[in-house]
Amino acid sequence: FLSGMDAAASFGEPLSKAAKLDPVYGEPELRKDFKNFREGGSPVKANDKSDMWSLGALLYEVLTGRSFQSLVVNGEFDETSRRTAAHELAHSGVRSAWKDLVLQLLELNREKRISAVEISHRLRNFLSVGPY
Repeated sequence: FLSGMDAAASFGEPLSKAAKLDPVYGEPELRKDFKNFREGGSPVKANDKSDMWSLGALLYEVLTGRSFQSLVVNGEFDETSRRTAAHELAHSGVRSAWKDLVLQLLELNREKRISAVEISHRLRNFLSVGPY
């Protein structure tokens, strides 16, 4: 995971109970499921879309120059945080294609979040157009 190598596992493999997930860059759904696992719930499996979340957090910082942590209120990233991220991206002069990509990476619903394959197709187009 981009959120911590001590939590690294192959996609589909269970995470170790000893793993430490980053409270800022770790995907909210993964952190919630992992907390339940550590409290006796079902094992949590590594998911590629969790990494896409972390990528969105990092791209937000790179493109805006602002800390992603400032969007996390009371330990949670919610729809209000997402709207704030959209506002900050728009006011940072980031091209709308990049803004849309970051927001798709920060989609709270994992099933609706953009995949790595979809990103690779978009990046080809982004990079051929020029600076972000």
